[in-house]
Amino acid sequence: MTVRFKNIEPIPHWAGEEIAPLSIREYKARLVALKQRAAEQGVDYVVVYADKLHFGDIDFFTGLQIKWEEALLIVSTEGDKNSLILGNECFPSYPESSPVRDHFQKILCPSMSLPGQVRFFDSASVLKLDDALKAAGLTRGTKVGLIGWKYLEKDEFPENTFAHFVPDVFVRTISAVVGTDRIPNLTRIMIDPEQGLRARNDAHQIAYLESCGSTVSNALAAMIQGLKIGMSEAEAASLWKYRGQRLSADPVVIFGQERIEIGFPTASEDSFLRQGDRVFTGIGYDGAFVTREGRALSFTERQKIKREIEEIYIPYFQALKVWYETVSIGTSAAAVYDKMKELLGDTFAFNPGHQIDKGAEWTTSLITKNSPHQFQSGMALQFDIITMTDAEDGIALADEALRNEIVRKFPSCWARIQNRRAFLEEQLGIHPDKALLPLSNLQARVMPCLLSPEYALVADS
Repeated sequence: MTVRFKNIEPIPHWAGEEIAPLSIREYKARLVALKQRAAEQGVDYVVVYADKLHFGDIDFFTGLQIKWEEALLIVSTEGDKNSLILGNECFPSYPESSPVRDHFQKILCPSMSLPGQVRFFDSASVLKLDDALKAAGLTRGTKVGLIGWKYLEKDEFPENTFAHFVPDVFVRTISAVVGTDRIPNLTRIMIDPEQGLRARNDAHQIAYLESCGSTVSNALAAMIQGLKIGMSEAEAASLWKYRGQRLSADPVVIFGQERIEIGFPTASEDSFLRQGDRVFTGIGYDGAFVTREGRALSFTERQKIKREIEEIYIPYFQALKVWYETVSIGTSAAAVYDKMKELLGDTFAFNPGHQIDKGAEWTTSLITKNSPHQFQSGMALQFDIITMTDAEDGIALADEALRNEIVRKFPSCWARIQNRRAFLEEQLGIHPDKALLPLSNLQARVMPCLLSPEYALVADS
């Protein structure tokens, strides 16, 4: 494979249309699936935890993004007894925005609120946590499963079946109410890499993710195309023209190696772009996260980083091409991991890709060493290989039936996906399986000289 710099098509700024919220029917189908999965685990009720950072599971069933406080969704595996336990700020009117608000009992429990807020435990309409759980249907002898925001792998922790990534006060109180601390961790129901409810996306959800990917990549592209020597990180960040979307990750604009080594510092008014600086930038809205790294150089100055291009950027692009051409329905996730390790050795961090959805920038990853999993239709994934450079974008996998559904229901979305696929093949020399759906307008562009973003690395087969 020969890799070279090439002046390619300008970055498109295709705008994703606003996608309608899920219908009541779609939310009810999700709830039925939860009840079935929980019943298979032998429990009477499942308790779903949420807070500001980990709201994805409750959002999945209700459309609510919990803010400021904590919340519990309690669902009976038999019958229709479903409850939301909420704090002071969420309780009064927040659930009214949920399409399925009439399908949940609303219970006020000020213990879910921020410290220092009024508790009024003497009021008959306000409940302590144990009483709120009882009002939701939990009683002594009830078999309960708990869904937190993470699960433990086998042998990661003693008795990991009953270990929870949920604040201890909730686990203890549930245990006291039902009379046992043998409460299984059922988080895999939601985010198991292959079988989790959030691991598979339907046409509606993929259209939403594509719209987010379009919006985020447009914002990042505008910033990259507006970079100028002497501007501050804060000035560069303003080029995103942020319009109030919920952030799924801290926004990043970092100039210079020293600043990059700090981690993810806030964009500064006092950090200015110098010629040749490394630049790392990324932004995430619900459903999409896009990043890029490169140098503050023009294409005519590329000889200044000739060694970096040969030793960092070209091997990275070669691995990226292999990733895009390997990830397909039915492929072993372990095989993808092994290929990335073979090509990049120990230079990449974490996992070479992970799963994404509306509720989290990173839900879990099936691409691990010795992974038993295979890629499935409906999965949404982030190419996320970080070495000394970075070029993260989202993709989805869809079999023929799912692709046809997207074509039928979301023709504009499908047209953008097809345009991106043509770009990958005709401009970058990347030939993905027909099931791979690119979701970003910056898809797979590796641009070492960020002041000339029209030049990118391409493969000549």
